[in-house]
Parts: sequence; structure tokens; C-alpha cells
Amino acid sequence: MLMHRLPHSAKLLHSKLSDDVFSCLECHQAALCTQREFAFTKFSPVSRILPQRGRKMDVKQSAFCPMKTDSLKDRVHDQILEMIIKNASTEDLVMNEKRLAELLNVSKLTVREALIMLCSEGVLKSVPRYGYLVIQVQESERQEAIWVRRLLETEALKCSFPLLGEEQLSALKEQIQSAASKKNVDVWRVWEDNEEFHLLLASFANNRVLNNCLKNCLDRLKRFYAQNYWKSKNTMVASVESGAHLEIYEQILKGNLKESLELLERDIDSGRI
Repeated sequence: MLMHRLPHSAKLLHSKLSDDVFSCLECHQAALCTQREFAFTKFSPVSRILPQRGRKMDVKQSAFCPMKTDSLKDRVHDQILEMIIKNASTEDLVMNEKRLAELLNVSKLTVREALIMLCSEGVLKSVPRYGYLVIQVQESERQEAIWVRRLLETEALKCSFPLLGEEQLSALKEQIQSAASKKNVDVWRVWEDNEEFHLLLASFANNRVLNNCLKNCLDRLKRFYAQNYWKSKNTMVASVESGAHLEIYEQILKGNLKESLELLERDIDSGRI
């Protein structure tokens, strides 16, 4: 079987998101996720790396916004995650690496890399000599992740707002227009385009540690977004809606920080990303 029940004796407890949150807020250096464990990148909200006033910000160099990729590993990652979402159960399930490789017609190495990614996102947990346990989603985790996003993104906007210029605004506008032009794509593409906007906006604060932490947070929310979409629509086909992002951009363009922050928080709280 591709997924099977985990015996009671083999059940494992996974780390709570709240533990990651406090570790993230208390430490000053980023920590990489290991192959067998998942944790937030640690950061300090006090430690900010900002360009000097009057110095032009180089979007390409200073902005820490990961380029979107479409590698085989990423595609396998999304296929496995889609299986988990469409077969959601209250039972403890374990993913089998060998069967997945056969089903998806890819190498075990590619499947293993995708499974490790899912472990780092809190979707799976490795069970030695058994497989990968599907971790049950909890609404409390989603709420905690949204709280962290609100903290990170609003602080980043406050820091970068006085320094935003034509180059940064042009990059935002281009991203919004590119995303809005896509129709009838899957939920993963919608997620990537929305995620790209938020990471780009936060990157103008020029704090790589902050953006690493935000990226980890968004990775955790990806499953919640796709699962809620599947439950409500019974399909994985979607269209990008950039109205909220356009409103944020327009208020930034007008120089309205307060309104920009309010719209940003509303967009985060809506849970659409």
C-alpha cells in the first residue's frame, strides 16, 4: 500500500509550532532545517540590516526573494502533498518511499528529497525503519503561523517604507501584473505567485534572516491553503486573485503607511495565502 496505518506502539509526537515560534523570536542566527527534523529559522526582530539613508537599494542584490523553480523534486513534492490532501484522514498514515517511486515513475532519491522537504514543512515526520508519518493538521498551528507572518511582514514594511523608491515599486507592480495574467492554473502555482509577492515586499527590508523565517512560515501554511481549497472546491484548479495585493501596492505608491499596514494585515488574516 502507498499509505498505511501506523501501529499505536509506533505513534510519535511532533513538535508544536509554538515551540518553533519562540525559538524563532529569541535567537539571533538562522538555523538550517535538518533532513530528519523540522524547525523555524531562528531570528531576532531587533537585528535589522538596512541600507543607509540616501543609498539606492538594489532590488536584485539586496532583496532576498527566492526564485521560483520547477524542478523534478518540486513537482514530486507537490504530487505527494496533493495525495495527502485528497486522502486526508484522522488515522495515522505512513508514506512508503518505494511505492511512491513506482507510482510516480521517478527514482527513490528524488522521492526521498521531496519527502525530506515535506518533513521540513511539518507535513511529514520520518519514522526510522518504517516510513514517513503524515502529521495531522491543527487549526491552532495555522493561527500561530498567521500571527508570526503578521509580526514579520508588518515590521518589514515599517522598516523599508521610508526607503521604497521607483525600483521597488516597479518590481511589485510587475509581480502583481504577471500573477494576475494567469488563469486556470493549479493551487500550487497560485500559492507560489502569492508567496512571491509577500516575500518580495518583505525583502525590501534587506534582512535575510527575516525572509528565511517568513519563507519557513509560508511553507507551513501551504498545506492549510491547499487543503481548505480542496475541501471547499473539490478541485485543485484555481485562478490568481491579485486584488488585495494591488490595493496594498496602491497605498504604498501614495505613501500611506498606515493604510498599507492595515491592508497587509487583512490580507494575511484572510488566510488566502
